[in-house]
Parts: sequence; C-alpha cells; structure tokens
Amino acid sequence: MSAKGSRNQFYLPRLEEHLKQQRYSSGPTERYTAVARRFLSYLKKRNIAVEAARPSHACLYYAMNCGTTVSATDVLRSR
Repeated sequence: MSAKGSRNQFYLPRLEEHLKQQRYSSGPTERYTAVARRFLSYLKKRNIAVEAARPSHACLYYAMNCGTTVSATDVLRSR
C-alpha cells in the first residue's frame, strides 16, 4: 500500500467518524472529507508528514486553493 493510501485509510475514516459523532449531515461530511483528502495530498507532494504539519501549512494550502488567506491564529482558533 502506498504512503498516500495508508494516510487516507488512517485519517479519513477517523474524520468521518468524528463528524458523525458530532451529528454532521452527509453533505458537509462528504465535503470536509474531500477537503481533507486534498490536504493530505498537498502534504504528501511536499514530503510533509501529517504529524509534522503546522497551522502555517494549512494557511498556505488554503491560500493556494481558495484564493484568499487565513492566519495561523484563525486556524488554531477553529479547533
């Protein structure tokens, strides 16, 4: 199994379970899972381990993919 595949098989089901426990409906759950899958791919392409990812990585990803910026403080605040 590839590293990307193992990342997705480990993290994405955990995210889906968390969202279900928080009573998210299927639409948002699917969207958030898709975004998470793309973020994992972003990290993989840059050889960044998930465990080493920082809020600044999320900010850069967001800026590159959403055409706007978000601060690391905003990322941490959203936890």
